[in-house]
Amino acid sequence: MRESTAHSRYPPRREQRRWRAWACWALARAVRPDLPGDPRHAIAEPALDEIAAQLETHGLPGEAGLWRTALAGARACA
Repeated sequence: MRESTAHSRYPPRREQRRWRAWACWALARAVRPDLPGDPRHAIAEPALDEIAAQLETHGLPGEAGLWRTALAGARACA
């Protein structure tokens, strides 16, 4: 029999993973703006400033700054 724990219901670092996923999507869109979103999900993409703020809150120290640098480089390549 499996024990139910709060840990299994709330995976660790859920918010960190969520905002990193949005950050990755923003990088992909910067390089390939022609990529469509997933038509099966009606989700509003967060603003870049919100992604950065959430990375500041949930990411590692300096992570948001590194992401902004990567985003600027991705935009330069597009």
